[in-house]
Amino acid sequence: MPENTSITIKVINSDKQQSPPTQEEIEAKLRQEGYEVFCWTDLPGVIYPRHKHTEDQCIWIIEGELEFQVGEQLYNLHAGDRIYLPSSTAHMVKTPKLTSATYVVGKKY
Repeated sequence: MPENTSITIKVINSDKQQSPPTQEEIEAKLRQEGYEVFCWTDLPGVIYPRHKHTEDQCIWIIEGELEFQVGEQLYNLHAGDRIYLPSSTAHMVKTPKLTSATYVVGKKY
């Protein structure tokens, strides 16, 4: 799979003054945007080594934290935050050692 060299990562941080959206609200919004969705939970300290996907993805944090690394850029996401990754974007993901993470994954083929 060729590496995407001109990628645009979109991160949307939640409004910290409001409660994060519920899982149901997140899933409904992503389906409205054309994504297939599922919910996933990672235990503390989980690391997904550098990899890429054949589809566009949106990861929307329900609870906990995730750290994404794309190239040299780090993105720390917390409850309510989301990241949009175009297909073929090489990235690494990990949960902090003391915090689990629950999130909705949206895939758009």
